[in-house]
Amino acid sequence: MSVNQQTIAEKLDLSVSTVSRALRNDRAIPATTRARVIRAASDLGYRRRPDGGSTSQRSAQAPSKTVIGVFAPVVGGLNWSAAGTHEAGHFMLTGISAATAARGVYMLFHGVRNDDLANLLLPDNPDSALRNESLAGAVLLYSHPHPVAERLFELMPCVTIVDRYSGLKMDCVGEDADSGIDAMVQHLCDLGHKRIGFVHGDSLGEWVVDRFACYVKSLTRRGIPVDPSIVLGVYGERVAIKQRADWLLDQTKRGATAWMCSNDLTGYEVCRALKAKGLSIPGDVSVTGFDGVEPVGGMPPLTTVSAPLVELGEEAVDRLLFRIANPTDSIRNIQLACRMTVGQTTAEVRVPA
Repeated sequence: MSVNQQTIAEKLDLSVSTVSRALRNDRAIPATTRARVIRAASDLGYRRRPDGGSTSQRSAQAPSKTVIGVFAPVVGGLNWSAAGTHEAGHFMLTGISAATAARGVYMLFHGVRNDDLANLLLPDNPDSALRNESLAGAVLLYSHPHPVAERLFELMPCVTIVDRYSGLKMDCVGEDADSGIDAMVQHLCDLGHKRIGFVHGDSLGEWVVDRFACYVKSLTRRGIPVDPSIVLGVYGERVAIKQRADWLLDQTKRGATAWMCSNDLTGYEVCRALKAKGLSIPGDVSVTGFDGVEPVGGMPPLTTVSAPLVELGEEAVDRLLFRIANPTDSIRNIQLACRMTVGQTTAEVRVPA
């Protein structure tokens, strides 16, 4: 079925005019709406050309503005058009969209699925996502397979958000996880916690390794031994949700009084799992997260490290435009400040009666 702007408008319950203006990054359209439209266009297979038309409209006219690509993996059932305020990537893409509009830059969004990887890695393939698009550079959102990042890096200037790729001299815009997690560990210690575990969900990226390393450093600074028996998910192991729930209950009964989670989505999953096992949060055990996204499913807000998600997207665009104009400048690892936010999931350690 042919996908056009009317298709996108009907899916999102918007006018065709709003969709058209959002695809042109018109700043009169709210950044969150522009992000929704761009994601829906990608999910539906609509491909907008730099000249403002779709792939069915051919034009020999060169684009009058700089065009950058934004590449995001579609994994674990994540539907970018449905991603809401509980997804960190939603806010990052909103920042990217706002920055490109403000700088007069075209943005082309590519949701990369596993079955698209071969096409992406072979841009001469007629079906390649890169064919017929003159991209000046790319922003890598979320974690990509190393070969994908390497191929994009060979083709054009790239900036990655949060994740770094070994061996690739690529600018990275990330959050200052160290200070945020250190503040979280201090908060838990002030509440009397000494047995503090670390939990991650399924997908593994460099950002998970970084946050776990910050957890290890923060415990070590305070003379608290790092106990591998209360660490789950950071070594690439996959654990079914039911098994994870059983493991969390068992380790909590064995003395873990707080669980630090790699991100908020994992944190809310841990809360659900422990509540389903009959534990009270934070009465029986404390749980924390990282990102600062909206609560999931009406759950109470996590105590979390709030990252500047929108600003990460904006800074990535600015750094990419600088890199395009200054290809020989030194590579930068830019870190934006985080802050700890106390929610409703942490409390003082309960003293046994």
